[in-house]
Amino acid sequence: MDNGAWCVALGIYSNQRAAERLNGQTSGNRDHRSGSPSVNAGPIEQQIAKTEHRVNSVSNAALRKSAFRLLIWQEAQRETLHGIPAPTREAP
Repeated sequence: MDNGAWCVALGIYSNQRAAERLNGQTSGNRDHRSGSPSVNAGPIEQQIAKTEHRVNSVSNAALRKSAFRLLIWQEAQRETLHGIPAPTREAP
């Protein structure tokens, strides 16, 4: 019995999928960090556009700073997952 099966048997991991990930097996979805652009970038592009609008339109400085940090993080995730380079931005 391998580590994943022991963890499930002992109740450390509550589901089989967590045990499969522990063992390096995946059922269903591929690991998107493998470099293959198999996932559509559309939803993350929509979120980035919404966040960019929020950065440019909000008047409260604290909310603008928070939105800017979120925008930077979203663009970094898009770069990691889809290989689309994140633009260089300066804080508003």
